[in-house]
Amino acid sequence: MKTTRLWLQFLVCLAMGLVMAQAKSDSDLLPKYRALVIGINQYANHGAEGWSDLHTARQDAEAVADLLEKRYGFEVTRLLDEQATLSAIMMQMDKLVDYSPDDAVLIYYAGHGHYDQNLGEGFWIPSDAHQKIGGQYARQDWIWNAALNKMIGASQARHVLVIADSCYGGSLFRGDAAAKSSGEVGWYYSAMNKPSRYLIASGDLEPVYDDGARHSVFAQMLLNYLQYQDKGYFAASEIGLAVRDKVSEMTGQMVRMGPLPVPTDAGGEFVFVSQKSDFPALAGEWRKELPDQPKTVPAAGRDRMGQLRDIALLDQRGASNTVRALIERVSGGVPDPLAETVLSYVRTGHKQQKWAETQALIEKLRDDGETTNSTNAHGVQPRVLAMLEPIVAGGGEDREGQALLYEIALWSALKAQDRVKIVEREVLQDALRELQLSDSNLSDPRARLVLGRLFPAGSLLSSKILASREGDKIMIRLIDTQTSEVLAILSESIKPDDEVTAACKRLADAIVDRLIQLKPLKAAVTSVDQDVLTAPIGRFQQAHKDMTFTVLKQDGTEAGEARLTDLGEEESRFQAIWKTSGAAAQPLWISEKVIP
Repeated sequence: MKTTRLWLQFLVCLAMGLVMAQAKSDSDLLPKYRALVIGINQYANHGAEGWSDLHTARQDAEAVADLLEKRYGFEVTRLLDEQATLSAIMMQMDKLVDYSPDDAVLIYYAGHGHYDQNLGEGFWIPSDAHQKIGGQYARQDWIWNAALNKMIGASQARHVLVIADSCYGGSLFRGDAAAKSSGEVGWYYSAMNKPSRYLIASGDLEPVYDDGARHSVFAQMLLNYLQYQDKGYFAASEIGLAVRDKVSEMTGQMVRMGPLPVPTDAGGEFVFVSQKSDFPALAGEWRKELPDQPKTVPAAGRDRMGQLRDIALLDQRGASNTVRALIERVSGGVPDPLAETVLSYVRTGHKQQKWAETQALIEKLRDDGETTNSTNAHGVQPRVLAMLEPIVAGGGEDREGQALLYEIALWSALKAQDRVKIVEREVLQDALRELQLSDSNLSDPRARLVLGRLFPAGSLLSSKILASREGDKIMIRLIDTQTSEVLAILSESIKPDDEVTAACKRLADAIVDRLIQLKPLKAAVTSVDQDVLTAPIGRFQQAHKDMTFTVLKQDGTEAGEARLTDLGEEESRFQAIWKTSGAAAQPLWISEKVIP
């Protein structure tokens, strides 16, 4: 009897174990559902150069987040109103690259959107964004569709679904894809296992309504579908179909849906499964009859130059995680000068370093201008070249990315010259933004005054990238910071097969040579000891040992030549070779010799 009882207990335990194992196996069919939900009613900057507040975006986002969390078991991150800053949204989007093929991520955005017809580019507007600064669109405050697509395309998550309830939301992709759903569980199981990158937008390239009683019309239809879908499982494309006709009938808006234009979409579907649904058990039965399907996300099909453009764009937008992941993919290839230049530029610490260097430079120039330094009594300023944002003819994300590659290669070549102090344009923009100025409005007297004070005797580098069938042409204008006078115009052509870093080095050499011709270092001699001169020129002015200077008398006639022999920080000694006797007894100047 005892043996029989033990045997029965064993069978019960075995059955329970099989049931639990089956339940665990069925639950493993589903990805880990995550959501980033963004809703912005309150914008920090108002007025003519800011954004108006919205009425329903935050409530829409809160309701969607609650429903996803409670009914569908999503792990939800919320960014609402003042939380939804540029840096906060980019930081959360940048986490996409850390997800695996076991994850399904939904991104919901409700807030202002903008579309730039000249660039052919759409934007999401964070809560801390300006619309304009100094009369110019503040695109640096906005989140570019190009950056969103690149971060989504770099992710290894099995599914990424974007639901955008904003003006011009349809600009994230080009072209619809017909929804293809089926009531068969097997279809959902197969669709769930193929990677997807999908968008549902409340409108096309058009403004959308924000005048619902509590929710926008689009959000209310979305909430209704999520709340009252009886089957318990459905595809994202089915949401789009259900919402599209009702929203169009009530508002005239054209709801757009379809796959995003990224290589990591493999034709799958984001499948919603409510927590009470029997889908896992039903799909488990189907799995027995179907071969296992790999979850691996397709590799992003960008060539090496395309990958470098993506790295440059995302680095500028602050997507450091995605940049690191893309660097790992590019680093495995055959080394080339441009890749090494770009990768060196975006390494961790670079931005902090250049910001610290520029702050120190600005403070030093200001201090020298306000006080008389005993070792720099005549206030000899270094040659400073501040880079402006390149103007890209034609626009578009690839053109913007290519311009950034040119900018990085040119900056690196100028920096390597060590004859001119370089201020990168991001730092210049930050300095001007604090004063509510734009670096593109040089006709503004206030902008000229500020630039002249920040960088006395400095120059601005304005570049324009022109495209043709033969390749690109970089046009450079050198502009005086105090007068806005164009000092020089230079150019360099780059054909498709040309090595970019070599072309940018040639251009950098020409720029520095011209700056030296235009603004040679010049200082009053502070002491003379026979053939040894002392003058307030040193490392701070980018001087170096063995530089040669012309020694000038008070009347401007030449008295001899001097070679820098003992380099100091702001004061150096020079060995003079006199042309005339008795020259050392009168006031003298030294002026940098310019080689034609």
